[in-house]
Amino acid sequence: MNILESIKSSVANQGDGVFLRAEFARFGSPAQVGRALRQLTSEGTLVRLGLDVYAKAKPSVLSGQPIPAA
Repeated sequence: MNILESIKSSVANQGDGVFLRAEFARFGSPAQVGRALRQLTSEGTLVRLGLDVYAKAKPSVLSGQPIPAA
């Protein structure tokens, strides 16, 4: 399993919530984790809330854009 799949699986197994980048450090180097988080953000799986803070995403009813799923 690659880093992207590992992070995606970890996010899916946890309830709706907020994730810190440090929680994913065990999956690979900082550069690899950053690339995986950027890809998940562009796919709409995660939403970046701030510096190193992410949340699960869901599509907005109004615009269809990803918003935090809380």
